[in-house]
Amino acid sequence: MDAVTGEQLLAREDGVPSGCGLWTRLESGAARAGCATVRLGTHCALTEAIALYRRSGYREIPNYSDSPYNQLAFEKKTTLKQ
Repeated sequence: MDAVTGEQLLAREDGVPSGCGLWTRLESGAARAGCATVRLGTHCALTEAIALYRRSGYREIPNYSDSPYNQLAFEKKTTLKQ
């Protein structure tokens, strides 16, 4: 499995995640590279990140990592937009 690790999306003061453009490019790049699914893990204390993932269409899945920082896991099926 290919992985991108260490990604953090920070919210600006107006509540809009500053990494949305990066997030979209990551998902699009994964789809173009033939990845059918994007998976990510996060710490349960990062409630803003968890809310962002759910709003972005990620669904909670069983944890796939033994990292103490990845207490919750999410995945989203990719779609290649023509």
